[in-house]
Amino acid sequence: MLASCLVAGASPAMAGRRLIAEVGTWRAIEAVQGGRRYCFVVAAPTQRTPLELKRGPASFFVSLRPKSAGGGTEISIEFGYPLVPTGNVVSVDDEGFLLMTRAETGWLEQEADEARLVEAMRAGLDLRVSARSARGNRTTDVYGLRGFSGALAELQKRCRP
Repeated sequence: MLASCLVAGASPAMAGRRLIAEVGTWRAIEAVQGGRRYCFVVAAPTQRTPLELKRGPASFFVSLRPKSAGGGTEISIEFGYPLVPTGNVVSVDDEGFLLMTRAETGWLEQEADEARLVEAMRAGLDLRVSARSARGNRTTDVYGLRGFSGALAELQKRCRP
């Protein structure tokens, strides 16, 4: 959840942000805010439909959780527009995962799906995020997965939250 705030919000605390690696469309980033280190990979969509809708920037994040929080990853998505709270889905190939959303941000509804989605992302070609805006518009953002595995591997080697 914090990774999306660290990239989207421009604040003086952002001075501690460092690019670790860029592989394909994915960037591995280390950020320090409030004395805490955050490690995440992030990408922007390669395709957004419908094109005629006015939306803010979107990003897909996979953050490393600190060992003190159980380790693993946390997935979050910044949509660039307000969402309805239910019925939004992220999918890789034929495997779909439900999202819970608040305002313009989404997370996986089931924590148990985190590892399954990351594995699907490593094996897949494209990730699709289908959502409905608060105004009722249905949208789809596509994220290319080329470079995801490499960026995540570099992050795991060089950044520990």
